[in-house]
Amino acid sequence: MKFNQVSFIKKTRLFAIFLGISMILFQIYNLKNTKAVAESFDVYKQTFQTSQANLEQIQLHQWSILNHAWISSSEVSQLTNKVATSLSLQNPKRFSDFTELHRSFTIQGQLDPGTNVQITVTSIHHSGIPTETYLSLSLRKDTNNLNQLAILKKRLEQVLIANKIQPQLNVNLVGSVPGKIEGNAAKEKIQTMFRSVGANTIEGLYSNLETSITGFTPYIHSYLYTNEKKMNVQIALHYNNLQKNTRLVIGTPIITIEY
Repeated sequence: MKFNQVSFIKKTRLFAIFLGISMILFQIYNLKNTKAVAESFDVYKQTFQTSQANLEQIQLHQWSILNHAWISSSEVSQLTNKVATSLSLQNPKRFSDFTELHRSFTIQGQLDPGTNVQITVTSIHHSGIPTETYLSLSLRKDTNNLNQLAILKKRLEQVLIANKIQPQLNVNLVGSVPGKIEGNAAKEKIQTMFRSVGANTIEGLYSNLETSITGFTPYIHSYLYTNEKKMNVQIALHYNNLQKNTRLVIGTPIITIEY
């Protein structure tokens, strides 16, 4: 993944949208997380084996409110640099966006070749919106090795804890299945994947473009509430007409990337 100034501007806009969505989610949902190290990675392995998909990418996302204060541009930069230093990012690139209403500082770099990381700390002071400073961290690794998930997740959790930030990582696994899977076939495939890890269906979105179903499995120890029901896994299938395959995305506790 190539970073540049234009993509940063686009991502800044996406972060603003993501912030609004996250604020709603954190107000509506009651996020529960028992033990960070208790995640069962066998769930991911079993799900992929059942799907017969090829893993292509791992993405991890963290969004956290750091405080409820309007902090200086210097403090925003220092907080971002501190997390980046803890991760020992290679080839870091820095971008700032300081205005009268928000102060944002971003660092983009690599943990290693093929593993890209973006860290953003933003402090906002808008009329009608709670004053706060939040951190957004995203990691993307192109890989077909699912064992990398446990390694990457543990590394991010250790860095977050070292910086006194509670880990609440969203996991997104991206892969593809040969051929075209749509409609009832897509629904049945996701249900089969759910059954393989003891997951119950909670909600679903079914259309000609995509099929997305959320569920709950007792083998993943973090969850959130939606309509007073626990959920901690979401699976989506979408046919890619250009690649002539079906894109698979698995997210826990919910998908946080485009699918």
